[in-house]
Amino acid sequence: MRKMLTERKHPDGRPYALTIAHRGASAYRYENTLAAIDLAIEMGMDMVEIDIHATSDGRLIVFHDYRLGNRAIEDYAYEEIQRVRLPDGSPIPLLEEVIERVHRRCSLYIEIKSPSSAAPVARMIRRYGLTPEEVLIGSFHHETVKEAKMHLPEIPAAVLFRCSPVDPIGLARDAGADFIHFCWENMAPHPSRLITPDLVDLIRNEGLGIILWHEEREDELSFLQQRWFDGICSDDPLLLKKYFCPIKESEQPVEVRWNGRRGAGM
Repeated sequence: MRKMLTERKHPDGRPYALTIAHRGASAYRYENTLAAIDLAIEMGMDMVEIDIHATSDGRLIVFHDYRLGNRAIEDYAYEEIQRVRLPDGSPIPLLEEVIERVHRRCSLYIEIKSPSSAAPVARMIRRYGLTPEEVLIGSFHHETVKEAKMHLPEIPAAVLFRCSPVDPIGLARDAGADFIHFCWENMAPHPSRLITPDLVDLIRNEGLGIILWHEEREDELSFLQQRWFDGICSDDPLLLKKYFCPIKESEQPVEVRWNGRRGAGM
């Protein structure tokens, strides 16, 4: 991933931020589905972010919420999950299906939702031989990141923060993380202003990278163009391309329409 960060640079030498499709192209296709992932890749995203839970029998499924119907995801056997159809008619995919779909087309950002999934996710990454340029793992639970890094010390990892913690650097360091991922989209009317040069310098001086929340407000994206960070998420890949990876004249625009559920929070 570090190699990816050095390839595209602004005129002043700052690397362009990696563009990360939040749950796939979730502004246009139902989130966390193969259709959303395929469209994000077609739109030229550097990475696709997905959410992972483990079922009661240990299968890793791509789904955001902790509950499905009136039961926790972890209480479902995979046989039951197979019968579920999302509102767009799609099945809930397995992690291995997504890896096979994405492999060598773009990188994958795996958010581990349930702490019990850390070791199984690590085994899946090993099974497919994914490299540090092909996958990033993250979680809101810093102990989950810590466990995953014990299994995969070479794979980059992020600790996600929804609020402003007392010591994000200390928590990231304790977890062995490489990135701090701020999920501050609802922290303030203009959360981009919270990413101050002093904060950026403080984090970078500790050798850590910075990833930002999913952002769809154009005024915020425009402001963030002036800040130095490593990756930014969005439900809308076209906005990320507009502000962080301008469309080349030779590229043809991708025709899309809304056909699903937008992401709401990480």
